[in-house]
Amino acid sequence: MEEFRAASQKLGDGVGVKSLMQSTGLGMIADQTQEGVGALWTGIVSNIARSAIINAAELASYDQVKQINNQHNVDE
Repeated sequence: MEEFRAASQKLGDGVGVKSLMQSTGLGMIADQTQEGVGALWTGIVSNIARSAIINAAELASYDQVKQINNQHNVDE
């Protein structure tokens, strides 16, 4: 998957993107036949942990801003 991402970034402003998309799709199908569907779940634990941390930080900052707004009588 990283190879496809790097190739798409290297192409830049849409030059050959259509052919890359077609070859990326074929490449992903080939990867799945070789590695299996389980390869799609690689890294899921770290992604869930990162997402939980980000969500907690967003919730805490939202509550803090809402509390400050309420103290200063600022309408939402």
